[in-house]
Amino acid sequence: MDNIGNSRQRKQRRNLSLEDKINIIKRKETDVRLSDEKLANELGVDRSTISGILRKKEKLLRLHANAKNSDLKKLRIRVARFPSLEEALYKGSKVYAVEMFPFLKIY
Repeated sequence: MDNIGNSRQRKQRRNLSLEDKINIIKRKETDVRLSDEKLANELGVDRSTISGILRKKEKLLRLHANAKNSDLKKLRIRVARFPSLEEALYKGSKVYAVEMFPFLKIY
């Protein structure tokens, strides 16, 4: 289909790291009059991306507070749905690995 009547071009997909998202939140907090549209144009993303980040502000700030330095550059941070189960599986796999492969030094 031809987009002759559509003056709005679709922007190239851009992945934002946690650090980028926190910077967006901080910029919006420091300059309340800054519109989502203007911020989106500066960063080369769609306005809905900015709106979504601001909507998830509390969750992102919590992730940022608990993040390690290496997590800030990641584009996707996955949080365990069942942390105690995953911890038990991890410990069990370490015990199994030591028993099956005694030459491995797993600590």
